Amino acid sequence: MADNVPVTPGSGATIATDQLATGEHVQFVKLMDGTLDGTSKAAVGANGLKVDGSVADGADVAQGATTDTSSANTVIGILKAIKAAVTGTLTVATHAVTQSGTWTVARSWVLSSATDSVNVGNFPASQAVTGTFFQATQPVSGTVTANQGGAPWSDNITQVGGVAVAATAKGTQGTNLIPTQDAKDAGRTAVTLFLDAVAGITTEALGTMSITKGGVAQTAATSYTVTAGKTLRISGLHTSVKNTSTVASDSRTRVRQAASSFSVSSPIVLVNEAGSPAAVANAVGTDDTVMPDGYEIAGGQIIGISHVESATTCTVSVMLVGYEY
Repeated sequence: MADNVPVTPGSGATIATDQLATGEHVQFVKLMDGTLDGTSKAAVGANGLKVDGSVADGADVAQGATTDTSSANTVIGILKAIKAAVTGTLTVATHAVTQSGTWTVARSWVLSSATDSVNVGNFPASQAVTGTFFQATQPVSGTVTANQGGAPWSDNITQVGGVAVAATAKGTQGTNLIPTQDAKDAGRTAVTLFLDAVAGITTEALGTMSITKGGVAQTAATSYTVTAGKTLRISGLHTSVKNTSTVASDSRTRVRQAASSFSVSSPIVLVNEAGSPAAVANAVGTDDTVMPDGYEIAGGQIIGISHVESATTCTVSVMLVGYEY
């Protein structure tokens, strides 16, 4: 079918039309600028008629206006608000909540072993602290033990057993005294080494000693080893010689000491010598050495008694007395 219908307004002219299938013609009409006497045509592109962009998307504008004071209540405005809330921060008004079942409003945990732990990764950066916690200065109660460090401490003793004591000038008798005990007087154990009426000999030899320690008889021996960690303090040595005939006699007894390999030639540390006063049977001579401050033998050292006489017609007795501490 041919488009356009020829119309001759006095002198022939053609009007643009679109002839329908039913035969009728629909006239083409161009959109023009609505301004009076305007000749500008509306521009239509491939995507259709362009709308003026100065009008806000979704605005509810009055005819002849390009903006509206508020578009919040339009459909487009509400959809935009929902979009912004979903992609950003959604502010929801306060709503009443009805409890159902049992709510947990506070939680507590018990760590059952040393390997249990609590993950605080989801806690806020700043935490309020309540109750007792560690700080720079800690309160102390109860008994405190202090260990000395640095320079030596100076102690001023003012009381002993609740009794006041004070320093006094030389030569002045104090009212109260502080009792003391020497180390040698602490934890004593008596020790005796004894030769009882042994026959005289003319060649020096070690005597077999009867030994007691703390009042308990020990195995007889020619030597005694001082207890390890102790000290033997010898306080006295007694020697007596007795004639068994009318021949005068004397005896020399020696206390010997060694760290090991004890023998009759070990170093001599003490000597006694006793002689009978006359060539009379049963005459007795003695020699006693008393040491108020004692003679000390260190722990682990070995001691023994050797003797030699001028004749075999006598007996000799020797007693060494001391204590270990």
